[in-house]
Amino acid sequence: MLLTLPEATLQLKKYKIPLSVTEGISYLKSFNQKLALLGIYKEIFPIEWASSKTEMMQHSHNGVYSDREVEFLELVNQELFPIDELEDLRESQERYAEVPVFPLNSNWLEEWIENLSYAEQFILSLIGEGYSQSEWSEYFGFEPDVLLSGYKIDWKQLEILSHSAREPLSYLYDVVSIIDHSTDCIWIDITYESCDSFPWNKEVLLYLAQQWLEAQKYLTKLQSFEIWIRSAVDNRKKVVELWNRAAKTSLS
Repeated sequence: MLLTLPEATLQLKKYKIPLSVTEGISYLKSFNQKLALLGIYKEIFPIEWASSKTEMMQHSHNGVYSDREVEFLELVNQELFPIDELEDLRESQERYAEVPVFPLNSNWLEEWIENLSYAEQFILSLIGEGYSQSEWSEYFGFEPDVLLSGYKIDWKQLEILSHSAREPLSYLYDVVSIIDHSTDCIWIDITYESCDSFPWNKEVLLYLAQQWLEAQKYLTKLQSFEIWIRSAVDNRKKVVELWNRAAKTSLS
């Protein structure tokens, strides 16, 4: 079968010999990264690796990743956690030196409060970072008689009281932690401004996969909490009541 000119050019690129020291170093670095990625593929997905029909040197994309590598990245995307902009990875002219990790949570410090979700607006106002107490009637349907600032809250007590309440009021502490980026779940806590780097290795991928499952639990709680507080003023009043009960004692 005759190849078109673009197809032939793409095929010939596989056999291009490095003509300079810089090109040679770049080639060896890319080759080592390829071997490392395929090694992780074999470790994490041994069944899929063994049953793959993709040739090791097969390269049908315009980017630097071989078809076996793309196959692995697609498995990570399907089985472990999403890889942001997977289509771009197929066409990328440079290898991703780090695992692409993206935040699932908004960074309220970088957003206008009006652009945040209802739950985020409510919780930020609860802790003293959103609407003032006099604005509550306009935005939340009532004005609390008492609303303690976050500085006067015993956070451990809030956790205990929250987890002792009925669902979804029991999610209050976790929802505050989500919005405060303090859940200890990497996908929830990172922001684009504070994103860490993660090397491609088995331990990192399995860690991120476990953290992805944790993130889904947190987001489910946030969604349930949002629906609940939106549904009735009395529910929002229950949140304020529980919040105020978590006040620091004089000995705290």
